[in-house]
Amino acid sequence: MGRRILATRRRCFLSTSGLLFSTLFIAACGGGAGEPYPTRNTVPKTELVDVENGRISITPPTGFCKDTRGSNTTETSAFIIFANCGYLNSYGRRVASNAGFTGLVTTSVAKAPAFTDQEGVNALSDFLTSNDGLETLSTSGNPQTVSILDKRQTSDGLYFELFDTDATLSKNIWKSFLNRSDHLVTVTLLQSKDAPITSEQGMQFLQSYSESIQLDTTPNAPQPGEKTQPTLQSNQPPIIARPKNQLKKIGLLRRLLL
Repeated sequence: MGRRILATRRRCFLSTSGLLFSTLFIAACGGGAGEPYPTRNTVPKTELVDVENGRISITPPTGFCKDTRGSNTTETSAFIIFANCGYLNSYGRRVASNAGFTGLVTTSVAKAPAFTDQEGVNALSDFLTSNDGLETLSTSGNPQTVSILDKRQTSDGLYFELFDTDATLSKNIWKSFLNRSDHLVTVTLLQSKDAPITSEQGMQFLQSYSESIQLDTTPNAPQPGEKTQPTLQSNQPPIIARPKNQLKKIGLLRRLLL
């Protein structure tokens, strides 16, 4: 795995998400501080992120919409925040009742390929479970404050439930790291404090949403009779990560796009 991910600083999106999440809760409680969100008619919409190997399709979970104020796209990455559509459209006064998760969902996409072979997910698994990996996963950068409560692995993704004592919003955090056409996609779930869910519910929601993020194979301008490739499938049972001594190169993993 000789390539390196061009990324922003580690853990930067957690602080961004935290600011948005706190704002939503202040508005929901009637605080009304600060400027309101700029959209009132936000509707769920599939986002397409252009990457070197095509386009990554990201459909928000049911009841969620993109927050344009917190989301950001650069030449090297895309960061999308999905919040409850009701919050965004009512300035935090009500929620959409059809949302399957109460909290915040973020998705990050590295536009440059990060994986160069089939061992990429295994290398990523080994790094994230090391002391350096825990430092990366920690909100504060202290590996002693974060622990892995649950870890599941498929051929193209890693799924974690983390407990972070330094996290200010929710100590429980669900996070996935996905290989989508050799591009790294990172998903994070932050739950609402007043509506906690079980560990298994959070993991199932994380896996279901992560599996919906795929390479978009639909041509921009379809030609008559042209067929598209089927969507990649990732509904594979969990497998055990391979031993660390099988890894040779993990340099790129020290610059993960979180």
